[in-house]
Amino acid sequence: MKTTSNLKTHSALIYFFLLPLSFILVSCNTTEPPPPVNGNDKPKPKITLTVDDTSPTEVWLNLITENISLSDTLKLIRNNDTVKTIALFDSNYVIYEDSLLPSQTYVYQVSSIEYQVSSEQVAAVTMDTTSHNFTWEVFEFGEHGNSILRDVAIIDENNIWAVGAIYLKDSTGTNDSKAYNAVHWDGTVWTPKRILYYGECSAVQYPPFYSVYAFSENEIALTNGGSIGWFDGKTVSLDCGVNPLLNGAINKIWGTRKNDIYIVGGNGSIAHYNGTSWLKIESGTDVDLLDVWGDESESQIFITGMDDSNGNTVLLSVNNSSVQTLYDYNVLNPNQSDLEGFVRGVWFNEFPYFYLLTSSHVTRIRKDKIEEKKRIYEVSPDFTGGYHQIRGSAINDMMIVGNRNHISHYNGRSWKEFTELFDNTILLTSVSINEDLVLISGRKNTGILTSQAVIIIGKR
Repeated sequence: MKTTSNLKTHSALIYFFLLPLSFILVSCNTTEPPPPVNGNDKPKPKITLTVDDTSPTEVWLNLITENISLSDTLKLIRNNDTVKTIALFDSNYVIYEDSLLPSQTYVYQVSSIEYQVSSEQVAAVTMDTTSHNFTWEVFEFGEHGNSILRDVAIIDENNIWAVGAIYLKDSTGTNDSKAYNAVHWDGTVWTPKRILYYGECSAVQYPPFYSVYAFSENEIALTNGGSIGWFDGKTVSLDCGVNPLLNGAINKIWGTRKNDIYIVGGNGSIAHYNGTSWLKIESGTDVDLLDVWGDESESQIFITGMDDSNGNTVLLSVNNSSVQTLYDYNVLNPNQSDLEGFVRGVWFNEFPYFYLLTSSHVTRIRKDKIEEKKRIYEVSPDFTGGYHQIRGSAINDMMIVGNRNHISHYNGRSWKEFTELFDNTILLTSVSINEDLVLISGRKNTGILTSQAVIIIGKR
């Protein structure tokens, strides 16, 4: 009995000393997470809603969810009414709303019933529409030969240039074989001009011009075939550096400033000017490239091209001199992913969409999701011509022009075709729109081998 009692006493003493030691060891173990405090350590669900963009009839909302299951269903509330339910497949995506009214304020909120959490309310104000009410004035130039104006540039309402070739008679009434290659508008009258454009890459002193692009009244780019010149309103400084890089004539110019210019042309030609030298950009195609437009803020350029002899057409994207082919197909063998027709023109602004013009419709495409296409205009069934160019001042103010003197305007909600201007003899080649002023150029067929140059001014 005495032995047993001593063992118990010894065990008690060991336990007495070990218990504090174990407490100290556990307390010093910093790798273990602290115990839950009243079970409130679970991350809280959160919904963030912001306005991404608006048009006169559409709203884009950016939705971000945190700590919410992707199997959850959310409610989109507009002006206190639930307008749709959203199956949550991504924690960050864009909600699209259409069929809205222009110049209206819509208040949005997103809620989760399961998690009992809602976003803050956000207000989206739709854009207003622009006016379709243009008055038109038509000017015709040319007294013999094949006159045409191919491109236009608006500096301001009292300083406009249009370029091409105009054949007039001389002071004796005789047909003058030396063409005028431009006309200038001073706010009152059009004056034909012969702009001297001569050098080692241009053998003709007053050649016909193909394109014009104005950065200011004394910084204007002019092209003739495979050369480009800098025009200050009076004289031209010819730049022959781009000529060896081209496989065909220059068709269009786009740039942010004089030292950042892109040109596109025949047989897949693309080149960029940095203010000092020209760089050839390999396009990966041999079709004629007809139009180019870019975005200064994103350094993203889109180019369209076509070859009507074999049916090939392309849409290219250029970013830092790297070319990506977005569409390359033959219109004679279309499929469901095609744009249905030759891709003739392109235009956009800082909005996240760009607009493609084919011969019969306008398609809107999201810049970062090329597969997201929406046709926003379809040609009238009674119009059998084709469109040639699209330009705009904003997404609620766009113009397209084409054969048969066809002019259509988009005000952000609807298209208006100016049917009173239809004329089977007129082909329109170019359009520029600047606030309430529209300038359109082309030619009017007057015989089998003769035509007059045409300028149309539209004012609101």
